[in-house]
Amino acid sequence: WKGICLVMIFSIAVVGSWLAWMLRGKNFDVLLSLASMFSGGVFLAAGIVHLLGDASEDLEGLSDEMNGYPIAFLLCGL
Repeated sequence: WKGICLVMIFSIAVVGSWLAWMLRGKNFDVLLSLASMFSGGVFLAAGIVHLLGDASEDLEGLSDEMNGYPIAFLLCGL
């Protein structure tokens, strides 16, 4: 299964790169810019969510001082 998944992910990456390269000169600059911003937001959100569990554990002491209010989740939401 790992080999099949590896080939599928590589194929999707190649097709996406080829598609962006083909659309580069055809007035699709706004579309490609929006897609780039969206993908950057996805990576940023994934990183924040990945770190949220550790941040929640680290801020437990502060959370206890505020009657159990989840400070890490509040800061993530802001």
